Amino acid sequence: MEKHRLSGLQGFLMGGNTPVAQIRDGEISRILEPALLPFHFLYAEDPSLHSWLRHRCLDTGRTNTRFLLRELDLEQADPIQIVLSVNGAAITDHFWIQDSGCPGTYEQIRFHQDLLAKTALLGSSAGITLPAGYRCAELTNTGRFEKCWHLENGRWWLYKRGFPEHTFSELAVQAIGNYLGLAMASYELADRAEISAVLDCRAPASLSAVKTPDFTSGTLNFEPAAGLGCRKGDAVKNEQLLRHLSPAIADSYHRMVLLDALVFNTDRHPYNFGVLRDQATGLPLALAPIFDHNLSLSAALADYDRFTAGETDSLYLDWCRLADSQPESVASMELPVINRQVIESLLNPLHVPGFPEEEKQRVIGILAARWEKLREQISQYRTNPEHK
Repeated sequence: MEKHRLSGLQGFLMGGNTPVAQIRDGEISRILEPALLPFHFLYAEDPSLHSWLRHRCLDTGRTNTRFLLRELDLEQADPIQIVLSVNGAAITDHFWIQDSGCPGTYEQIRFHQDLLAKTALLGSSAGITLPAGYRCAELTNTGRFEKCWHLENGRWWLYKRGFPEHTFSELAVQAIGNYLGLAMASYELADRAEISAVLDCRAPASLSAVKTPDFTSGTLNFEPAAGLGCRKGDAVKNEQLLRHLSPAIADSYHRMVLLDALVFNTDRHPYNFGVLRDQATGLPLALAPIFDHNLSLSAALADYDRFTAGETDSLYLDWCRLADSQPESVASMELPVINRQVIESLLNPLHVPGFPEEEKQRVIGILAARWEKLREQISQYRTNPEHK
């Protein structure tokens, strides 16, 4: 049914105000600017327009999505209709769909207000009458956790809810990644008082959340790794695809896989990492700042006994396969000193309401043991780069 509704679409895939590809009968019919085309249409497993739009839709299974769609009279809409109601636009890139029946400009279709941020994050009614033609950035705000985009002093910030262990995990992994020299997305604790003030409401006492600025700043495009054909749990193949695009990006990815193995990030998938591209030229610039770690250390705590017993897991095996495919790269990898004392210095300053101190110490113990296992493996490559 979704594809049937899309089949009548005629127009252009736009990059800002530049026509990038022509759309006929709901499919890309002619590429006009190959260098500016989203990678999805070149390399994805399903390079269709339908797939591209479908993956830009918010998660309709989130509890607050129901309230959000009700405010927008989109309760009966399918994902394609939801996305096309805002021309397929998103905060983190400048791509959109220009319908031949309603041309418009990028300035007209892009997002200027955050009137439903409170509804998206808290499930609260906006308590206002939305202006005619209101365009809601939440409709392309993907992911499973309740979240919202909020415009602050001309810059978009993402607020994301969870339980205290999720908040601690996000902040802790950011600290570890920064210490390892990775480009990490910048997260801050967003407490109840701040959210109450920002959204002009009374936030629930149990609220736990983080906030992070849009790392594209409206001047770069974030392209998910899925658009390059990357898959979850296949670091070797992903590294090859990224190396074909840029050796520097592949090297950054290699370090990200090491970080994921260290912090038990079982939720790394090809839509929560990717590449930053120049909007004007389409050139890939860097691996995007690394984000979305709220399930990392919380997963380690949930499986505490298994991980402390040293059982081999899929994350560790994925790192090992990547290391085996690039032994010289592992041998030459420059890493700072890491031990329990370093981990304590990074995590002890973090204080998240509702996250017990004893749980923090368990996390420190898990990470120290995990790093020792990874360190021994890396040392073997440095002693013998031919090690397999």
